[in-house]
Amino acid sequence: SVNTITNGAFKQFTSLEEIRLDSAVELGEHALSNCNSLTTIYLPKATSIGKCCFSSCQAIKHITLSAEGEITLGVDAFVYCDTTEITLVLNKNKDSGGNSVLEWKGYFFSKIEYK
Repeated sequence: SVNTITNGAFKQFTSLEEIRLDSAVELGEHALSNCNSLTTIYLPKATSIGKCCFSSCQAIKHITLSAEGEITLGVDAFVYCDTTEITLVLNKNKDSGGNSVLEWKGYFFSKIEYK
């Protein structure tokens, strides 16, 4: 199983549409940046998301981050992404990074679901 996605591992994989990494805990800096076709991200155990991890991934529509603990989000993790078009799924009992219904760690999403 994969526990860490290294810095820049999938950077500029322009044909990548979905990423599902059931065991990944840590994503490095720019790990998935500039993946222009990426629409769906499923990282249920991720607890650390690096700087600019999803930067310029403008097609993202759905992200699942339902780890059992607090999720650390690097600076500019979603820079140049339209997060207002993204549905975010979080663990309802564990992550407390949101201050309002649609805000999580400084980003505003179209919908935040808790499971």
